[in-house]
Amino acid sequence: MPLKNKNYVRLAELFGALSDPTRLRIISILLEGEMNVGEIVEELQMTESAVSHQLRGLRQMRIVRNRKNGR
Repeated sequence: MPLKNKNYVRLAELFGALSDPTRLRIISILLEGEMNVGEIVEELQMTESAVSHQLRGLRQMRIVRNRKNGR
């Protein structure tokens, strides 16, 4: 059964999101368990703003989701 047009678009967006090595590294780290941005920054040795930028794209694609705890 062929995919509907909107599914092709969504699938292409997913592959686009996964085409970046940094995003793949973040996903790989998060497969081990929930982490905050600071922990991801330490693991990847990147700036907080760079990690946050990549996470924003992954959240928009609904690949990851955020959870606020505390403030």
